[in-house]
Amino acid sequence: MRCQHCGGEFEALYAVKVWDDQEQERYQYSMMLGQEYAAWFPGEYMHLNVCRDCYLTFAGTEPTSPVPETQPAPPTLPAGPTFLQRTLQSALATSLVRAMFEHCGYEVKNSGYEYTTPEWREPMKAGDPNLAVVRIRTSPDFRVYDRHLNSLYDVEVKSTSQAAQNWHYRQDRLDTLRSLHPESIIVVYAQGTHKFYAQRVSALDWAVIPVKVWPDHHSYAINLTTLFVEPPSLFERVSVEAYNEFLRLSRDVLRGFGLQS
Repeated sequence: MRCQHCGGEFEALYAVKVWDDQEQERYQYSMMLGQEYAAWFPGEYMHLNVCRDCYLTFAGTEPTSPVPETQPAPPTLPAGPTFLQRTLQSALATSLVRAMFEHCGYEVKNSGYEYTTPEWREPMKAGDPNLAVVRIRTSPDFRVYDRHLNSLYDVEVKSTSQAAQNWHYRQDRLDTLRSLHPESIIVVYAQGTHKFYAQRVSALDWAVIPVKVWPDHHSYAINLTTLFVEPPSLFERVSVEAYNEFLRLSRDVLRGFGLQS
């Protein structure tokens, strides 16, 4: 019988539940994804049939009952969207948000550390970073600037295919944004309705937002339609007329790709 962890052949194997942090997958694509790489590979639980030594490594105790020789290898937990799907979703949302701001007269610059300090990109992933490094690594996606009013916004872009009334997003990641970038604004692109929802991180009463408990993480359950607003309510240069025009023009483009009916 072959151990699903070390690959060796053994007379007996033991079932164990392990946490896969997907670190190898993260680093494989980190140069492409930059600060978003961890979001695409949050980790997942796996059920493996392993040898005694591997069981000790994972469980820290001696195994008891071996799995029957005829028992098939257990599958991993159901996978979410593929890497390609997540990459396309993120790229589409960030491109749309950037285009919306530029359409309304703002200047937009990428503020992720892979753009601002590309020479430090790889070293900053190593070791035990201090707070300054973590703050840089978690910088919001864009800096949106209006030179006429001398107004600057840090904007974090999210995308969702979920219903806007029940947007789930990992609590630990939003808590990091709250802690290190409280002045930032979250802009969420709702794929199904082709709408944008925006809100200042500091304007939300996070203590009353429901938290959903999953096997491996907690997530906030946010009603975008009540807790967030449309961009014209937060950004001076995004008028209702310009915003509606952008929605119409961008919808026409997406319809050309068969993405909007």
